[in-house]
Amino acid sequence: MKKYYVLLIIFLLPVIVLASPNATIKTSKDNIKKGETVTVTVTLTDTAAWNINIVGSGASSCSKREADVTSDASNTTKKISLSCKATSEGTINIKVTGDITSESAETKEISLKKDVVVKGTSGTDTPKPPVDDKQDPPKEDDQTPPKEDDPTPPKDDDDRIPKDVIVDPSGDQENNNTIVFILLGIIIVLIIVIVIMIINKKKNNNNINYNNYY
Repeated sequence: MKKYYVLLIIFLLPVIVLASPNATIKTSKDNIKKGETVTVTVTLTDTAAWNINIVGSGASSCSKREADVTSDASNTTKKISLSCKATSEGTINIKVTGDITSESAETKEISLKKDVVVKGTSGTDTPKPPVDDKQDPPKEDDQTPPKEDDPTPPKDDDDRIPKDVIVDPSGDQENNNTIVFILLGIIIVLIIVIVIMIINKKKNNNNINYNNYY
């Protein structure tokens, strides 16, 4: 019986020692709100060396790349984390690419995907006030008393002249010119009369002196 156990252990030993490297992806939340942050964790198992690139696109923009090896080139479990903040509503598309290698030099290509749904804005969802189904009571008839006649006295005739009527001052100017001409004519006539009277008076004086002389 012991021989069977020994043989079983001998056959299983290469399987245990030569375990294949593997990678898994996990997010802290599957649904978040705009402005919140989600953490992406990539877990590597049975890995001695890794070259991993994590990229988040869509409703967020984030990325991280890590390449390293264990100090003793033996298999280990490694976790790589990345935080992505949702900047808009929609979906954060997370993609993990790269390769991992075990201590037995077995290399595995990695291609993992994960989506996180982004809704609403964090901390700004204000509940709407309840709608009042009560109807406003009917308004009473408007009992405003009629306005009395405007007691304002009528304006003068000058105020009733339309603003667009332009008074032509040329008529008054012509009347003034006529009066001036008449006054000038009267003055000229008076001057002529006075001159004639002076001349006649001189003639009369000359005649008197002549008569007296003879």
